[in-house]
Amino acid sequence: MCTFNHAEAAGPPTCTLHLTVELTPDVPDPSAPGFVSSLLGNHVGYRLTLIQQLDDSTIDVQLDGPGTIASCQEVVESMREDGRVQSIDVQET
Repeated sequence: MCTFNHAEAAGPPTCTLHLTVELTPDVPDPSAPGFVSSLLGNHVGYRLTLIQQLDDSTIDVQLDGPGTIASCQEVVESMREDGRVQSIDVQET
């Protein structure tokens, strides 16, 4: 007989947030992969994926990482401290 433990199969909790990030006008290429990932700072284990560039200084990104939504929100607060970031809006999904 085979049993299946749903808790083990699910693995550790992960969080995902959709963000609209408005950047300062001096950012040369907001869609550059190196730039997008640099917004994470030292948050190892988290990933920012570019969804689309809305205009010259606004991008939509998806933040994924370990932990709860509160963990992702802490990363967002850290990103708001970046001098290249004017604002970050968390989009409802």
